[in-house]
Amino acid sequence: MEPNRNQVKKSQRDAARLANMRLEAMMKHASASGSQRDEYYDAGYDYSTDEDDVCEYDSRPHVSALRQPNIRRPAVNGPTAVGPTSVSSSAENYNSRQPSLFPVIGRNAAENTFVSNNAFSRKSPLPTQPAPLKPPTVRTPSPLPNLEIPPPKAANHQRINGKPLETRDAGNTDALMDQVDLLQEENDNLHDKLLLAEKKFQEAEARSRILEKQVASLGDGRSMEARLLKRKEELVLKREKEVKELMNRNKEDKGEEIAKLKKQLEAARDKIESTVKKLREAESDAKSVRTMTHRMILTEEELEETVMKRCWLARYWGLAVKYGICLEIAPAKHEHWSSLAPLPFEYVLAAGQRAKAEASTTEEGDMEKRTKPARALNDIVGEGNIESMLSVEKGLRELALLKAENAVVLALGQHRRPSMFKPSVADFKSPIDPKYMEAFDLTGDEAEDVVFKQAWLAYFWRRAKMHNLEQDIAEERLQFWIDCLGNQPNSQDAIDVEMGFEELEKLGIEDQLWEASRREIDNSAQSISTSTTLEEIK
Repeated sequence: MEPNRNQVKKSQRDAARLANMRLEAMMKHASASGSQRDEYYDAGYDYSTDEDDVCEYDSRPHVSALRQPNIRRPAVNGPTAVGPTSVSSSAENYNSRQPSLFPVIGRNAAENTFVSNNAFSRKSPLPTQPAPLKPPTVRTPSPLPNLEIPPPKAANHQRINGKPLETRDAGNTDALMDQVDLLQEENDNLHDKLLLAEKKFQEAEARSRILEKQVASLGDGRSMEARLLKRKEELVLKREKEVKELMNRNKEDKGEEIAKLKKQLEAARDKIESTVKKLREAESDAKSVRTMTHRMILTEEELEETVMKRCWLARYWGLAVKYGICLEIAPAKHEHWSSLAPLPFEYVLAAGQRAKAEASTTEEGDMEKRTKPARALNDIVGEGNIESMLSVEKGLRELALLKAENAVVLALGQHRRPSMFKPSVADFKSPIDPKYMEAFDLTGDEAEDVVFKQAWLAYFWRRAKMHNLEQDIAEERLQFWIDCLGNQPNSQDAIDVEMGFEELEKLGIEDQLWEASRREIDNSAQSISTSTTLEEIK
């Protein structure tokens, strides 16, 4: 756009300069004196060149094509200057230009433009390229020297735009001025249209830049969902293209493609088979883990046994502290097991009473209680896990190795013996009397210990009966210890209790109860896994 504007301005300057030069020449020809003509004749001026010059001017760009407002030209150094006239112009603001300025420019052309005398004496036409422009150095117009223009020949007639001009006719000057004004107005109109078009072009450029920025911002602001949709669309188009290519292939290519697809299908089948195999292995591992989890979690029955053994440890370590047995470790052990079983005697006695009350319960209720977990299966590290039972067994072994239980029983017997050999005078009997060997009452701690052990034995024989262990004697032993719970213990009860514990240990009732409980847990876990597998198949 910039080169076009420069070309337009250049054409405007050339047109305005040619019009001013021609007007000035015609005015000078009309007012020249006869003496001046003779001087120009002597100088070799030929008026025959005027018509040629007019033709050359007509071949130039028309004056009405472009306009350059407020043109200023510096004065020419003198009439004897050779070559084209040096011209400098500056464009003033178009909006500040007054419409009445153009007639003044036409009438006072001699004040704005000066041409050397040599311009009319040259035979060659004006140069096609204008002289290089220089920026204006002075804003105010400078006084112009008088120019002497050679008079035209008598028989010569000049033309402007194809019309004859009588140089001596003063009326032709006004016509020329009017014609120049018309041309100037036409030039102004064209210039206005050009400026309007240029303004519209700039506005269109500004709108296009705004639109480009908006498009760029919209492109940068696309959401991730739009990008994914575009990618999916590209993939779909790509797939459609591939399908079309496959359809356009010949039979041989189709056969090769089918064979390739068959191979891929076989590979996929192999992969599926291997995956199914791995899945079955994973299911087997899951089953084993599930079974292990079930085995690690104690049932309610096993947890109750664990609590009772904690009560046993808490009671006998408490008696050891009371009678001064194993004073190095007895207080710490008693504190530890008492924190886990704060009321050992009451809990074991309550278990014995429950065994007495549960003698009439059905076997189905017993099975549900035996197999019901004490806690949720995911609570492996809580109180209901197998680790708590192992710690209790470890405590019982420690108590047996230190022989603390035997020492407590011996201490209780020692407290009982002094009272046995203090007969009264009235009731004195001979040691040989058989009545002297009858059962006698026990002290408080010893009687409490006998009741504690009777409840213990009733509880374990009740569990043995539930699991069908030692069926020939289990019910008889259970009923015997249930009957003993309601009576005041004596020395014979103490002997029976000791014999009952020896029988329980000899038969291995506790070990048999543990194995039976584990078997029931395994069967329950297997039935659960089987039902789960059937549900998955359905």
